[in-house]
Amino acid sequence: MKLIDIDKLMEDFRNTITENSDTFDWLNMISRQPTAYDVDKVVERLEESSTDDDGIVCYVDEKPVLTKELAIKIVKAGGIK
Repeated sequence: MKLIDIDKLMEDFRNTITENSDTFDWLNMISRQPTAYDVDKVVERLEESSTDDDGIVCYVDEKPVLTKELAIKIVKAGGIK
């Protein structure tokens, strides 16, 4: 799933779409929008992060465990590096 920035989208509407624009113009503009929050990448990072060298991983019973601090950092980043 890809979430886009509504502010950026609205700015593009104002700067791109005219009364002569057709459906194809609208669809192209929407598909060109950059990802603002990528849920799949957030989940991927959360799954991988216990083995990453992020410096905020702790160990429980000798197994790497994702800390709350790192989880918050990943979620706030939105999967975007």
